[in-house]
Formats: sequence, structure tokens, C-alpha cells
Amino acid sequence: MRCWCIQFHWIPTIGDDVFAVWNSGFTTDPDAPWRFPRGRALAHPLNGALVIKAVHRLAQ
Repeated sequence: MRCWCIQFHWIPTIGDDVFAVWNSGFTTDPDAPWRFPRGRALAHPLNGALVIKAVHRLAQ
């Protein structure tokens, strides 16, 4: 299985962070019709996850 990951990290001010991460898994089985790295495989992920995390520092 191959994985594809896209990450976004934003720091609006020191102490504050926003993360967004997308992960997808694709098959590399030679007998599969949607085998990675063919372009058609990107439309047929085996699994995927979107994670968004925000951090805010509570200090003076």
C-alpha cells in the first residue's frame, strides 16, 4: 500500500498554530484495477483521513 499526504501549517501569531493534514492509502497490488501510481488510482483510495488541529496559548 502507498500513502499520500498533504499538510498545511499556519502560524497566525507566536503561540497559535493551525494544522490540516489529509492522508490517503492506495493499493500497489499488481492485479488490482486501480493500482497506484496510475492516475485512476487517485479517485479510488483504500482509506483516508482529514485531521484539523488548532492550538492557542493561554498566557499573558
